[in-house]
Amino acid sequence: MSNITIFDCSQLLTFVEKEKNDYDKIFENLQKDGYIVSSKNQIEERKLEYLKDYLGEEVIEIVDQEFQGEFEDWKEKENMPQKLRNLIYKLEQLQVYFHNASFKLIVVSNATENKTEDIILEVNSTTEDLTNKLFLMSWWNFQTKVDTLIIDVN
Repeated sequence: MSNITIFDCSQLLTFVEKEKNDYDKIFENLQKDGYIVSSKNQIEERKLEYLKDYLGEEVIEIVDQEFQGEFEDWKEKENMPQKLRNLIYKLEQLQVYFHNASFKLIVVSNATENKTEDIILEVNSTTEDLTNKLFLMSWWNFQTKVDTLIIDVN
């Protein structure tokens, strides 16, 4: 049994039914707000392969190797780190702007070559409940251990 990490510290947004024009606008909107983003053709193939069962037609990676540190520091659900608060706010804006668009937010702490032993949790949420769902990734959440969190936001 091998648990060699194939990638870590990754955040992706995926959309099932978005017009290409809307998808391009979402991508540009994230970039305009200072997010470093990659389109599907720029994302490492091993990430796409690992997550293929959860990805929609369009995929954006939010590139931030320090993002996982926010979960390390997040001790109390009510005291969410600013970077996470900003992301939730941005997702709320995108959902309103794109007429209640459904999407998945995927947060990967650690992905190994033995995917069956990784703890992958898929949950449904509204943008209003994202704080509760994201807290599942907190190192200070002792109820649930998660390697990959997939939040279906609708």
